[in-house]
Amino acid sequence: MKKMQNVVYVLSRGKKLSVKNGCICISDEDGKYVTIPVHNIESVVCFGEMSITTPFMGFCAENNVSISFLTENGTYYGSFYGCQKGNVFLRTNQYKVFENERLSLKIACSIIDTKLKNSVRVIEKSDVRNSRTEKAVLKISEIRKHICEVKDKEELRGFEGVAAALYFSVFDDMISTDDFRMKFEKRTRRPPENNVNSLLSFVYTLLENDVRAAVESTGLDSQAGFLHTMDYGKHSLILDMMEEYRAPLCDRFVLGLINRKQIKPEDFIRTDGQIFLTDEAKRKVINLWQDRKSAEIYHNVLDEKINVGLIPFAQARLMSSYLRGNMSEYIPFNWR
Repeated sequence: MKKMQNVVYVLSRGKKLSVKNGCICISDEDGKYVTIPVHNIESVVCFGEMSITTPFMGFCAENNVSISFLTENGTYYGSFYGCQKGNVFLRTNQYKVFENERLSLKIACSIIDTKLKNSVRVIEKSDVRNSRTEKAVLKISEIRKHICEVKDKEELRGFEGVAAALYFSVFDDMISTDDFRMKFEKRTRRPPENNVNSLLSFVYTLLENDVRAAVESTGLDSQAGFLHTMDYGKHSLILDMMEEYRAPLCDRFVLGLINRKQIKPEDFIRTDGQIFLTDEAKRKVINLWQDRKSAEIYHNVLDEKINVGLIPFAQARLMSSYLRGNMSEYIPFNWR
């Protein structure tokens, strides 16, 4: 199993990334800087505008450290990697399965079925019992019975959409605060319309970066997915594999931040009609996210406990094993 490594998040505008004494160097406009040893870093994630030197990019490529670029509110721009990892035979097999409607649909159904199962577990583990949550669990469980019977991906996405609406309809029930400023109401994005949706979107961005690192390091083509539609520049496989983890890793994490009052209404700002976490709040969320990634969790396929942060890497390797023909099917992460 891959060793747990760290992600460097650069949040403040105007920073400069360079190399100093064989380390990652992050400096500000006043000349103050910090250095970070590269040996246990897997990626650098840059939020907002900053400068990066060419030697720094070469240094990261040599040390297998990816660099991702996002806007200040977390919209993904792109990434820089070194030489292509993996092998052409793995990607060739991936394209064959991608073009095979039956096999592709089978993977997509398995991912969505596990997503719904994990969503139900989040509701059940919230210890909230009322008529709304019980009804949502019952209906989502009923939808799961139809997943294996769908004829195509369009029908599958229809069932997934209904189940997602049911799940998010009881999200407020799982939030214990009475402060109306921390109410969910409904899922909104681009832009998120309230504080909770803004927090969810930010955490989903953190997960997306982790899944991207796992997929790219395994040698899979991030754009050839099995559930999400293919489009120019769309990383469909990353979006596919995120579906397994959104509820247990992100949603449950966000509920904990709110219910423990680690994130409060004062941690958000509104700019040009959009709601963002403050830089200080982003740092807090990132630190807690990194702590969560270091915790251990049981993995249903490996039949052992691993770090939460290694789940995307474990699943990417399972996907690779399936595509190489070493496994009869791809088994998504089933949270217990």
